[in-house]
Amino acid sequence: VTVGQVRYAGTVERGQMIPQDDQSLLVHIGIRNLNMTIQQTRINGGLIESYEFAGSDDAPNPMPSKAILRVLGIKVGNCRAPLSFAPDWLEPRAREVLSALA
Repeated sequence: VTVGQVRYAGTVERGQMIPQDDQSLLVHIGIRNLNMTIQQTRINGGLIESYEFAGSDDAPNPMPSKAILRVLGIKVGNCRAPLSFAPDWLEPRAREVLSALA
C-alpha cells in the first residue's frame, strides 16, 4: 500500500468499494498492522531533526547531549579532551530542536 510517497507493507484482510456518485468511489481496505506502521513512521519522522542534531562532524556526541541538558537547566560541564568546547551555535540549535519536539 502506498500512502503519499511512502510504501507500507501489511496483510489485506478485507476490501470494499462503495460508489459515492458518478465521479467517485470510496475504497475501504482492511490491512493488518498498517495503522501501527503509519504511527511509527509519523513518530520517527518527527524525530529526524533530533537524530540529525545528536551528532555531526562539527559537534560529535556527547556535545549535543550536553547542550540539550544545559538548555533544560541541568548543570553539565564541557566535554573532556580531545573534544573540549562545543561550537557557539550548538545551544541555540538545541533550543530549536527541543521546541520542535514539544
